[in-house]
Amino acid sequence: MKHEPITQPSETAGPTRSIGTVLLSFLAGSVFLPLLEGMAGKVGEDLYAWLRRILPGGKAKTAEEKLLDDGQVVLVDTVRRVIFQLPADLTAAQATAILNLRLPIDDDAWLLVRKDYARGAWVIEPVADPPTGSIEATTDDLPEEGIGR
Repeated sequence: MKHEPITQPSETAGPTRSIGTVLLSFLAGSVFLPLLEGMAGKVGEDLYAWLRRILPGGKAKTAEEKLLDDGQVVLVDTVRRVIFQLPADLTAAQATAILNLRLPIDDDAWLLVRKDYARGAWVIEPVADPPTGSIEATTDDLPEEGIGR
């Protein structure tokens, strides 16, 4: 499977990050906000159903393969420098928990949002770069007619 390199953000990319900002606010205008809000509000809909709505064909297929093979998908927002490691069985309650996380730092590191299974909690951690095989998603990927709910 071909992996396209993740676009590195420019020095002026993305909104300003501040310690304690709720992730929900930080994601305004991001392709991930409708995904997470949709998952939080639609109990019983699976992650792949939402990914098909926000990703074009090839990226959606890659996401499906990752969910089936790895049990998770890693999505990247290069504008905000945020990486989401989402399990195939993401629930509405987990999506809500993610949106209510607070940003831990105010610097230019990538932020990885992932489930810490040992602690049983969602965390945001600074990392140097997105993992290999991550899928970049942008607002350009959204369909013009919106994603529907």
